[in-house]
Amino acid sequence: MEQYTLIYSESFKKSLQANIFEWQNELLLPDEKIRQFVQAIYYSFNHLKQFPEMYENVADRYGFDRPTYRILIGKSFAIFYRIIQEEHTILIGNMFKQKQLKLQLEKNYHR
Repeated sequence: MEQYTLIYSESFKKSLQANIFEWQNELLLPDEKIRQFVQAIYYSFNHLKQFPEMYENVADRYGFDRPTYRILIGKSFAIFYRIIQEEHTILIGNMFKQKQLKLQLEKNYHR
């Protein structure tokens, strides 16, 4: 079975950096806790290389026009990704706080 290649979007990189900054400077979390959380993210990504559809396809739930999958990290964060079958790649999208995602969806419903 051929493994998929992961491509990290700029939005993912920026959102991860912003969250790490917040954890360090605003929440004052210990470095060990931050390291464990980041490891959990990359642990999930490593599974994707071999099993790209292992997480829930949430395209219908969020109104996306193509299959979009969601990784839940703990109770607070979600990371979205899409599979590009013909290129054997996975595009890792933004990392959202679950509360942030709910607020964005509620705003969309009022339009």
